[in-house]
Amino acid sequence: MKKINNKPVILTLLFSLTLIMFSCVDDEFDTPPPRTIPEGDPITIQEVKDLFDAEGDYVFTADKSIYAVVTMDDKSGNIYRTAYI
Repeated sequence: MKKINNKPVILTLLFSLTLIMFSCVDDEFDTPPPRTIPEGDPITIQEVKDLFDAEGDYVFTADKSIYAVVTMDDKSGNIYRTAYI
């Protein structure tokens, strides 16, 4: 009976699998286009609170800007629906 040498077959398969696994990596990521945020008159957080305390519902008719630090983390679970300023 003739003995078949499997080493070349196994090496060829390993080489081709390695080539397939590493050939699909794309290291150049697309950068998103820059967004322009409309800037309106700056308003403080206290002024926003006063608008809601005085009138209940308020509809903004002009562009306003609020600058704040948003604190979020996934451990307290406030990413999905809640953000704290």
